[in-house]
Amino acid sequence: MWWRDRKQLRRFTLDLVMHRLTIQRPGITLPSPANALLAQRWRDAPLNLDSLELVESATLFAQALHITETGLEDLLLAQPSLNGWVDIACDSLEQYHDHISFFSSGSTGEPARHKQPLTHLLREASFLRECLQRQTAPDQQARVWSLVPAHHIYGFIFTVLLPDLLGPDTEVIDARTRLLTSIERNLKPGDILVAVPEFWQRWVSTGMRLPPGCKAVTAAGPSNSDTLRQLINQGAELLEIYGSSETAGLGYRRSPESPLTLMPHWTIEGDTAVSDCLRADLPDRLEWSDARHFVVAGRKDKAVQIAGVNVYPDRIAGLISTHEAVAEAAVRLQGQRLKAFVVPEKDLPDSDFASLEHSLRRWLSTQLPAGQIPGHFAFGDSLPRNSMNKLSDWLIE
Repeated sequence: MWWRDRKQLRRFTLDLVMHRLTIQRPGITLPSPANALLAQRWRDAPLNLDSLELVESATLFAQALHITETGLEDLLLAQPSLNGWVDIACDSLEQYHDHISFFSSGSTGEPARHKQPLTHLLREASFLRECLQRQTAPDQQARVWSLVPAHHIYGFIFTVLLPDLLGPDTEVIDARTRLLTSIERNLKPGDILVAVPEFWQRWVSTGMRLPPGCKAVTAAGPSNSDTLRQLINQGAELLEIYGSSETAGLGYRRSPESPLTLMPHWTIEGDTAVSDCLRADLPDRLEWSDARHFVVAGRKDKAVQIAGVNVYPDRIAGLISTHEAVAEAAVRLQGQRLKAFVVPEKDLPDSDFASLEHSLRRWLSTQLPAGQIPGHFAFGDSLPRNSMNKLSDWLIE
C-alpha cells in the first residue's frame, strides 16, 4: 500500500501544505532541505503557520486523505507537525483508503474538491506501468524523477502509485530543487522523468539532452509540438497524458503528430467519461476521429493551465480591475505565460506606464502565486475590440 512508504507520504503531506501556503502567502518558497521540517511544528520557524492557516491546511489534508472517515481528524491540531500528520494519516489509511481527493482551483477561487476511487487510480497506474515497461530493457531498473508535486493527481499517479507498482526498489528522486545540468548529468537510460510542459520547454531551450531510452512524461497542460519533437529526436521515449482532476488520465499519445488514444478503462457517453467505478463530466470539448481517438478542441470553463494549475484569465482580469489605478483589464494566455491589457483609471502619459506596471506587479505579488501574475503588460485608452465589439487579441511589442 502506497502510504506505508513514509517518504512518499511525507512528500504528499508537505506538498499539500506548501501549496495551500502559496495561495495564502504568495511568494513563499519551500524550505531547503525539506527534511529540516520532519519534527518541526507547523507553527514554528521556518513556516510559522498562524491559527487560520493551520486549521485550513489541516482541513484540506483531512479531506484529501479522507481522515474524516475514521474520526481521527481532530488529532491533526493536537499533533501539528509534518511527522505528526504523517503518523495520523498512516493510521487512518490503514482503516480507510477507498478514496483520495484532489483539489483544483482558479487563480482567485476556492479549491474545488474531486473525489477519486483509489481502485480507479490504481487501474490507471497499472496501465501506465505496462506502457512504460514495454520499452524498458530487462536489465534496466527504472528510476522516477519527479518534477511535479505529489498532491496533484498527475504527480500522485506517476510519482507515488506508479513507483510502488514498478517494484519496491524503485527510487523516486525529487528533482524540483536541482539545476537542469545536475539532472542531465545524473540521468541513466530507462529513467522516467515526470514533468509539466514548461519544464520540457526549458529543457530543450537550454540545450539539455536526455540519454537514449530515457522516458519523458508530460501532462497537466498542452505541450508545444516542436518541444516534443526535439525530445524524440534526442532518443527519448515520449508519453504525453491528457486528463484532469475530475477524471485522472483520459488519453495518451507517444507522438505530437498523433491524436490522443482513450485509455482502455474508459468509455465516453456524450459529454461524460465512464469507467466501472467513476463517472465524470468532460472538462474540455473533444473532437473524435473514431470511438477511441480524439483531439482537444478547448476548455468549456475558459480555464487555461499553467504549470499544471487551472487558471482563469477572466478572474485575474477582474482582480486587476479592482486596483485603484485601473479602469478595465483583460488577460489572455500567450505561450506558457499570461499577458494583460490595462486601461488606466485616468489618462497617463506613456512615460508613466512603467511606474503603473511596477505598482501592479508589486500589488499582484500579494494576491497571486508568481506563475499567475501576467508576464507582460500592455496599456491603452480602451480594451482592444473587433468590428463586432468583442474583445480581441493584442500583440506583444
